[in-house]
Amino acid sequence: MRTKLNNLQIKKLILAILIISIPVFPVNSQSRKVRKAIKKSEKAEDNTERSYDKSRKEALKHRYNIQTTKVQKRMKESKKRADKYNKGPNEPFYKDLFKRKKRNKKRKR
Repeated sequence: MRTKLNNLQIKKLILAILIISIPVFPVNSQSRKVRKAIKKSEKAEDNTERSYDKSRKEALKHRYNIQTTKVQKRMKESKKRADKYNKGPNEPFYKDLFKRKKRNKKRKR
């Protein structure tokens, strides 16, 4: 009786080890067509972002150009003040010496 239980436990142990040791393959690996479609949709999305940015810049330029020269001057001054305010305080020069280089990251809007 005892040997049967031990054999049964050993068999279960071996079976569990075999099941665990089976390499797990990616079940939902994508086919070439799917990858191609995803790439195409990402490219289209990138193109729409570019066209939006381009049209936005043109619209801002148009808004600036339709103003009178006095208003353009005020707009320019207020933009400088806003940029200066939004930039924040300057750091001391010695902090720049010991600062690690930052990697350029694309800014998304």
